[in-house]
Amino acid sequence: MDEDAREQALLSALTTEQFVLQTSRSATITESVGRATVFLSLLSASLIGLGFVSSSGHLIKPYLGAVVPTLVITGLLTFARLVQNMGGPPRWRSRSAWRWPWSPSPHSSRTSSVPPSG
Repeated sequence: MDEDAREQALLSALTTEQFVLQTSRSATITESVGRATVFLSLLSASLIGLGFVSSSGHLIKPYLGAVVPTLVITGLLTFARLVQNMGGPPRWRSRSAWRWPWSPSPHSSRTSSVPPSG
């Protein structure tokens, strides 16, 4: 395999991997947005329900006893998942660190995506 074909094969592999990682990241962000939307809908519905229940004093305590733990658990799980997704997948970071030393410098006249041998 000559040098140009080897460079093209490596570039194709890296491009494909980058596309797959970006697709995975997009799916993760979509899932996080869905979780946050569900939590905000649950919070809104519980506040509307609290408005209806507030007219009768004897129903407020059982209502809050059922709704507040649900809101707290859902909120904590949503927050934990959002924080977990903020850094990106570890594989993404490790692959980026692997590629950067061999990326062309802005002053080079030839761009090469093949790591130096040796």
